[in-house]
Amino acid sequence: MAHSSVKLLAATLVLGGCYQGAAVDSAGTGSTGSGGSADEGTGGSDDGPGEPTPLGPVLPEPLHRLNRLEYNNTVRDLLGTTLRPADSFPPDNVTNGFDNVADGLTLTPALMDLYATAARTLATATLLPAPRWAVHIGAREHATATGQAGNAFDWGWSMSRFQEGLAFSIDVPQAENTVISILAGGDAFGKPTPEMGVLLDGVEVGHWLITSLPTAPVVYTVPLALAPGPHSVVITFPNGSDQPAENIFNSLVVGYLDITSDILVTPAGRALVYICEPATAPVPDDCYRSIVGNFAQRAWRRPLTPAESDALFALWQELRASEGPDAAVGLVVRAVLMSSKFLYRASFPGPGAPEGPEQLVPLDNYALAGRLSYFLWSSMPDALLLSAAAAGELHTDDGMRKQVERMLVDPRAAGMRHGFAALWLSTRALAYHAPDPTVFPDFDEPLRAAMAQEAELFFGDFLLNGEQVGTMMNPNFGYLNDRLAQHYGLPLPGSAEMTRVPLAAGQRRGLMMQGAWLTATSASDHTSPIVRGRWILDQVLCTPIPPPPPDIPPLMKPEPGETVRETLAKHRENILCAGCHNLLDPAGLGMEKFDGIGALRVLENGLPIDVTGAIPPGIPFEGASELAALLEDDPHFSECLTEKLYSYALGRVRVPNDLPYLDEIDAALPEEGGTLTSLIELITISPAFRMRPKKVE
Repeated sequence: MAHSSVKLLAATLVLGGCYQGAAVDSAGTGSTGSGGSADEGTGGSDDGPGEPTPLGPVLPEPLHRLNRLEYNNTVRDLLGTTLRPADSFPPDNVTNGFDNVADGLTLTPALMDLYATAARTLATATLLPAPRWAVHIGAREHATATGQAGNAFDWGWSMSRFQEGLAFSIDVPQAENTVISILAGGDAFGKPTPEMGVLLDGVEVGHWLITSLPTAPVVYTVPLALAPGPHSVVITFPNGSDQPAENIFNSLVVGYLDITSDILVTPAGRALVYICEPATAPVPDDCYRSIVGNFAQRAWRRPLTPAESDALFALWQELRASEGPDAAVGLVVRAVLMSSKFLYRASFPGPGAPEGPEQLVPLDNYALAGRLSYFLWSSMPDALLLSAAAAGELHTDDGMRKQVERMLVDPRAAGMRHGFAALWLSTRALAYHAPDPTVFPDFDEPLRAAMAQEAELFFGDFLLNGEQVGTMMNPNFGYLNDRLAQHYGLPLPGSAEMTRVPLAAGQRRGLMMQGAWLTATSASDHTSPIVRGRWILDQVLCTPIPPPPPDIPPLMKPEPGETVRETLAKHRENILCAGCHNLLDPAGLGMEKFDGIGALRVLENGLPIDVTGAIPPGIPFEGASELAALLEDDPHFSECLTEKLYSYALGRVRVPNDLPYLDEIDAALPEEGGTLTSLIELITISPAFRMRPKKVE
């Protein structure tokens, strides 16, 4: 395959390789890809933005690389796969609070290598028959996670010599004839040569003398019929020996346990690629041309140009000569997935746009469809959205609103929870936060997961429930499971799953009391009113916070018998510190009744907690409930949410030229009902979302 790999690399560059794509100017004018007829993109409707708006210039979105969430969701919808290859990519840069900002989405040679690996894995998993059921468990990772006897080894797990074995649990969905495979190697000083056994539900079903060395392990296999249901599998080291006095010992290293069904099935995603069957087609080559062309059109999220269609078919023909027709399809799929036209999305202008360096012009219909789908779904457009784009409907207010309404009730709208809400409500930060177990022994992974789900499901509820956005501060419902309810001191809903429950006035509820952000903005062993205050001002009120001056003294921990409030008061006595801390501290100090993992408390270092606080411009409050009541009717909250969603929707940082558009959206929101859905609709029908300058300096 070495020769075909060279061809594949060349083909990727021809089809729009990553490095080639990254060199296109930020306006996106250096590439093909508008698609559609000459009159598409201008809207053609009285309620569209056909004439230049008087509000001022719209800044274009630069070339926008798919971030990790967008990549995973896109290959899911493109190939019908459950694989998440981007989970192994490096974290995306967070710019202005979001990881979908184009300027922060750089491309490195290491990431390019990961794209190539992902393309190969995805093509194989989508097109080639695979076992109906399979389990692959890495021995070292499994043993470490489950605390089993033995020691980590370079490529696996060195088994204990004291008969403990390495235990696994599996669950078989249906009766299967399988093959168990174990990668292993061993050595011995003196005797005995290591042996390895495998037990199924306590009965030995395989036994080997391990003559392969740890430096050259081999795979040992045994066929096995498995009944449906749970089973235990134990790898044993029955003759492990450790006799230091006689200088006799041996070792057994296990790399992995594989169990695969004998029955092969065709992956469901193959039908998304093979839209016809060449074996039964009157002209097989025409079928193959349709296969590669249709796949590229879906992957690139727009119609192909004739030149692109010809290039793809020519690539398939060249690869077929050496690899065969179906293997050539897999290689073309890989080339398409490595192309800049898949990995990037740009703001191309529509064809036939009016001339003039200062005029606004509509985005290309398909570029606009992509902008909408990656805003609401963090994924590619579906067939209905592309059909609306082809008809020019997205350049009309009614057409855009219709698509937004449809897309928000689609399960793929979970992409907005996992994208926007996860960053806005700090559930991504929570995933990496590590509370000190000696200070907070009650914190565990089920609690972390419940906090993250609470925040994201809460946001997702407002996409559908018709409540005004201010109600986020004081709703009559929440999302709880028994673990989180216990942590919050609320009645248990009687479920391990997150459940929507009614909450009465006076109970813990609403955005300001959610454990995700309260925990993520704490230090590992104590609360941090400074960071909590910054979160409130930045995420909820969009209050500008000046950067800290250089050479400021570090904040000391409270002395015994002293509260954080008293420590911060002393810190603010330094004039260098007072400027920022007089802004940040009051907001965060009002949340001190919640400890470093968001649990309610009444004492700090044995002293009663003072929860008086203030938000700019010096508006006082006492505790989270009063703050929530203030923010519920404060227009600054809805305006801040508008700004956050606007920046996320466009994939760029807000700049002064955006202010007229933001003001227009804020002014229209009350008339539209003030809901999250109406806010999203107003953003999508804004000229800033649907248009761009004709030329970019």
